[in-house]
Amino acid sequence: MYYNFIFNSIGVDAKATFKGMTTAFGSNMLRPKFIVSMKTDSSCTRFTYYGSHNDYINGVNQLNDRQLLEAIDCFFLDASCYDNARNFEDFCEELGYTSMSQYKEAKRAYDGCKRHYDAAFRLFGSCVWDAADSVREQIEDMD
Repeated sequence: MYYNFIFNSIGVDAKATFKGMTTAFGSNMLRPKFIVSMKTDSSCTRFTYYGSHNDYINGVNQLNDRQLLEAIDCFFLDASCYDNARNFEDFCEELGYTSMSQYKEAKRAYDGCKRHYDAAFRLFGSCVWDAADSVREQIEDMD
């Protein structure tokens, strides 16, 4: 599935490629795994997006336009979690990682959010949060 949108005169090409079924971290419930690619004239990035267990039950192996935009919205939400945290400890507190036994999972999430933050800024520069808002507006317009 391919989706093209224009933000602030920046053309963005996005696509999702199905990579099979996988289990969630710490769970035995299957869900679909996608690699989502976003490309502008000046940069590109890829990230992993996981569907839900319900998607697995329904045999979802491709994303429609709305689902692809929702995957991109998740990418921006991850970036904002990193951006809004003052440091790792603040990140843990905000997201409910409260015990030392959750440290490894929290660190993995924090590092992933930082990767998305860095990639979002490579793609959109100082307009990154406007781009995120634009994606959300496009999702809302589909309702």
